[in-house]
Amino acid sequence: MDLPWLNEPMELLRQDTIEGRLAHAYIVSGPSGVGKTLFCQRLAKILLCTNKSEAFSPCGSCVSCSTFENESNPDLLHIYPANGGGNINIDQIRAVNEFYSYKPHYGTYKITLIVPATSMNTNSANALLKILEEPPRGAVIMLIASSPGHLLPTIRSRCLNLRIPKPDWDAISAWLSEELSISPSSLNNHTATLYGGPLEILKSIDSDNDQTSLFDALLADLVSLSNGTYYAVDIAKNYGGTEIKEFLDTFELVVSITLLAIFHHTAINLKLCKTSFEKIVFLSEKYRKSKLFEIIDLIKTSRELLLRSQGVRAHDIIEEIFISFVASE
Repeated sequence: MDLPWLNEPMELLRQDTIEGRLAHAYIVSGPSGVGKTLFCQRLAKILLCTNKSEAFSPCGSCVSCSTFENESNPDLLHIYPANGGGNINIDQIRAVNEFYSYKPHYGTYKITLIVPATSMNTNSANALLKILEEPPRGAVIMLIASSPGHLLPTIRSRCLNLRIPKPDWDAISAWLSEELSISPSSLNNHTATLYGGPLEILKSIDSDNDQTSLFDALLADLVSLSNGTYYAVDIAKNYGGTEIKEFLDTFELVVSITLLAIFHHTAINLKLCKTSFEKIVFLSEKYRKSKLFEIIDLIKTSRELLLRSQGVRAHDIIEEIFISFVASE
């Protein structure tokens, strides 16, 4: 799958490699759905290739490329949360240290991908510091994180940050049209709001064209709440099965787009369906800027609270945000 928005950051690393400035550790950050993991996997395959071209492409036929394709390359280590969820534990990071105690099998690099790096707990993150402080020659560690600010400062200070931005809607539309073999006008007339990273949008279109997105559902509920049709505590129950991070991110997106509408601007990274556009206009005419900024601050505080405390209930946060949205209006 060709992801053209990855070409520019890949070119930066190509130049660094040619000039001998490739860092030993990177935090590859950016929004969900832009292909951060795919980017790191492509870079890993290129660096590990023993016969790569001057154009910074893997040959596809050397022993390193062959073992990469069948996921058995001994110079590549993937670290994911244990048991498919939860944290990356300290034993997994100890395996990283052991991995770098041996020389590369094929070329000059040994590469570790940690996905997502924010799944490391304090103990595992501290265990990683040793290899970051004294990296062996040829070590490249890529920490993939949508929210790099959640990593320990000691980790961030020892890595270069490589951010992959989300393309604007024109670029997303052109890419989706090619991937789906449809016209851009078909996307513009889609019945649901298309938002998120390009890969997320592609997945949502492929899964169910008639599915109501969380964005559209949340926006519709906020209009009903603002009209006094429903109470906040009742609407909050609709989101009992929604992952709290996704809820907070989407709520913030709705508020941010409403603020843009107040300032007569439009969002450049999504396509509002006609119904949701009308609802955004309604909210922008009903709420004051100061009120919406207060909600964004509350969302930020809620994220910090979730990070600090294990005893906070997601439902309580969701209910508080809905109540605050209509308070004093």
